[in-house]
Amino acid sequence: QEIKQVQQANAKLSDPWSGSIGLGISGQQGNTENFGVQGRGEAKRDTGFDRIMLYVEGNLEEQNSVTSTNEVFAGAALEHDLSDRWFVFGAADFEKDEFENLDLRGIAKTGLGYFFLREENLHFKGLAALGFQHESFTDGTTVEEGVISLGYDFFYKFNKLFEVGHKLTFFPSLTDPTSDYRLNSEAYTETPLVKDKAWKVRFSLRNQYDNLPRPGIKKLDTSYMLNLVYDWE
Repeated sequence: QEIKQVQQANAKLSDPWSGSIGLGISGQQGNTENFGVQGRGEAKRDTGFDRIMLYVEGNLEEQNSVTSTNEVFAGAALEHDLSDRWFVFGAADFEKDEFENLDLRGIAKTGLGYFFLREENLHFKGLAALGFQHESFTDGTTVEEGVISLGYDFFYKFNKLFEVGHKLTFFPSLTDPTSDYRLNSEAYTETPLVKDKAWKVRFSLRNQYDNLPRPGIKKLDTSYMLNLVYDWE
């Protein structure tokens, strides 16, 4: 068993990349015709003291041949350990949402993180950062401002069969943090499909709250996704 653990550790060091690709399709025919496609790809490089995370996601839905959802997310992050608990990080996230009249939202930030819990199958870390946010809308409006980023990232895998995670991030502006802020929440559960642990089923729930949305846009935007996922290591 000890030899096997050493072999697995050596293999991870020689090829520290892992990731997943997920795809979900939904549809309905009859009185109402609905069709939706959701896809997400993730890649991670973990050397034990450095971590690189990349992701891209797209959601497209049509109702009676009319597009009702069209959004794209992408981002990258780099973490570097200062100790077993403390680390510094930098991240950039991008979003495009046709039905929020959002051509592009980009946030670049850098800050400090701390592992409250850090084990192979369990971690809970807090993150605090300062950043810059750019927003451009379909009406030609552009907003640029400094922001604060406060949040946490939780992950737990039970017996390599059941996995759950949750991220929460609070984005207040530097100029008016009490009224101009956004809150993002992302939660998921994942379990293997039959005996093949590489193929999994993932249910995701995303909530995006904007306290000062554009005119005609609701403050809370909620997305549900059920995807078939392939993990590679």
